[in-house]
Amino acid sequence: MSNHEKKVVREQRLRQEKIKQALAKKPSSLHVRNRGLSSHQIQQQLNRQRLHGADKKTIRETLKRDTLSLYSENRPSKANRAKKENPQPGLLLGTPNVTTQLSVEYPTPNWFKYTEKADVSVIVPLFKSKEAVRNLIRSWDVKNNGLKVEMIFVDDECPQDSKDMALRLWGVRKHELEGAQVGKIYYNPSNMGFGMACNVGAENATGEYLIFLNADTLVTKGWVEPMVEVLKDPEVGLVGNLQLKKGGPWDGSIDSAGSEWTWSSMSFSHIGRHTFKHKHLATPFYPDNAPPELMQPGPREMVTGCCVGVRRELFKHIGGFNPNYRKGYWEDSDLSMTVREKGYKVMYTPHSKIYHVLGHSGSGNHRFHSHNRQFFMNKWVNSCRIDPLIASQRKTKPKVGTILLRRREAIGDVLLASAVAPALKKKYPKCEILFNTRCPEVLKNNPFIDKVVKDEEVSERSFQVYYNLDMIYEQRPHAHILEAYADAVGVDQEDCIIHLSTEPYKNVPPEYVVIHVGPTAWAGRNWDLPKFETIASRLRSEGHKVVCVGSKGNKSVPCDVDLVGKTSISELGSVIKGAKLFVGIDSFPMHVAQTFDVPGACFFGSIDPSKRLFSNNITPITAKGLECLGCHHRKPTPSVVTNICETATLDCIDMVNVEQMWETVQSQLRKGCSVG
Repeated sequence: MSNHEKKVVREQRLRQEKIKQALAKKPSSLHVRNRGLSSHQIQQQLNRQRLHGADKKTIRETLKRDTLSLYSENRPSKANRAKKENPQPGLLLGTPNVTTQLSVEYPTPNWFKYTEKADVSVIVPLFKSKEAVRNLIRSWDVKNNGLKVEMIFVDDECPQDSKDMALRLWGVRKHELEGAQVGKIYYNPSNMGFGMACNVGAENATGEYLIFLNADTLVTKGWVEPMVEVLKDPEVGLVGNLQLKKGGPWDGSIDSAGSEWTWSSMSFSHIGRHTFKHKHLATPFYPDNAPPELMQPGPREMVTGCCVGVRRELFKHIGGFNPNYRKGYWEDSDLSMTVREKGYKVMYTPHSKIYHVLGHSGSGNHRFHSHNRQFFMNKWVNSCRIDPLIASQRKTKPKVGTILLRRREAIGDVLLASAVAPALKKKYPKCEILFNTRCPEVLKNNPFIDKVVKDEEVSERSFQVYYNLDMIYEQRPHAHILEAYADAVGVDQEDCIIHLSTEPYKNVPPEYVVIHVGPTAWAGRNWDLPKFETIASRLRSEGHKVVCVGSKGNKSVPCDVDLVGKTSISELGSVIKGAKLFVGIDSFPMHVAQTFDVPGACFFGSIDPSKRLFSNNITPITAKGLECLGCHHRKPTPSVVTNICETATLDCIDMVNVEQMWETVQSQLRKGCSVG
């Protein structure tokens, strides 16, 4: 590790420690209740206190009751579910109803629970894994060559109580730990599939490196370190290892040495088991008769999720495993393609070796297998995105003629999501872009959108490639919002263009400042109204005309023209475009100001400005020296609304005073005058 990398790691750990200290100052549950905790969160806190020393039956029943209650509170009403149900499920138009926030930590004894900062987190999803996990734990080397390794088991509503089995089996080996601890166990209230179970583990991991490992595996001595060594190369995104079959007629043969795409099967085939250099194998290789290059590290098109390693920061940045894949394969193929499309290498190393007992979960014949395959084909094959990422080229590449985009709700989200349309037009010349939304006014006269379509107009015949942009950036809280949208459709963020048509609004002064105060439903996103009122009054006292904007239900401040709830979207665009300054919060009006490069001073608290701003003319206002800023981006996915302050203090609001905002407003006004 270079000195620079060591410095970055030290800074990250220092920041984490400061946040930990801040969170340690949380008030009691009764106090937190008054700060707005929901009923299920209060109940879970009380239940965890009661679970101390409880018997296993009580623990299981309490966790199930808590998680089912949490699931029901987060689930839409029956009426709303009916509205969102897709009448044509084959179109894959639905948004996955999964969230890592529903998972809870399973109570474990002190000798088991890993409390230190790990070097490596090995995440093992459990489903139908009672016997499989027995063999895995028996093969585990507790020494790990000096690396600090934590095991994170994620019980994906396993019908065989695998979490209890894991705890009992480690209890048998307790005497070998010599004071060390094992890891953690998490429990999902409903089966979410391999990818989402892995995401739960990653969300709670502390290691700089993550390794996702099937429960039906046996590990060998020293298997972790070679994978970590490969991942230390910043150009590497993923690493897989040598996987050998355990049991059956081909016991000891190669199960996978990485994978390569074959057009004949329209899938990735395991190298050494099914193919080698794109030629079909009648029988798999064994390590002692394999071609020499199979026993050497090298790049791969794809590595299987049976055992795959990744740096935690990269995994978080790309949003983890795609939630659109359900139990039944293909999520690891998508992860490999995503990492390669981002410019990282996917590598294989035979210096790490494990054994794999196939198919214990029965996922190969699962009813979602065709769904997952169809989703992958639409995203990577029909769109031709896979072609530059693989060696084997197809004979005839299809021409992408019609692309359907969908972002259903929220005018700001629809505006930003539509930015991918011009990039798609550039990538697929002469293609037709259809956009399905319930906010059609945002796309009015957009030259890059050929047609805004209603739900009833959407059919399999209406498009060749489909991208559902609902929940895209919500699933990637660590990425810039435009980067998330661009990555979802496979275009460069630099090619994205935000367009908003405007209509003149006559009743505004010749020169004016626009103020938008909100509020929104997010804690830490709303600056205090009296402070905005002070800013407005100061502007008016200096002779500036103030125009107040916002949607119905927003607040007003002392102003010359109050347009709150009185303009259409196009008229609002015209008003903000003509302003000499925008003052407000992170919201749709701020995105409009960015669209037209209007100078602005904008308050941010729970939102990290670097994840929202795309115009250099907007200056973010945040508290100074507060380590928990941008807490929204540390939430488990999907990160939709932040309605609870981590520290129950809302310091991110209180520590931004009027003078800090006023200084920025004055600076922006002077900058505008000097340009004029």
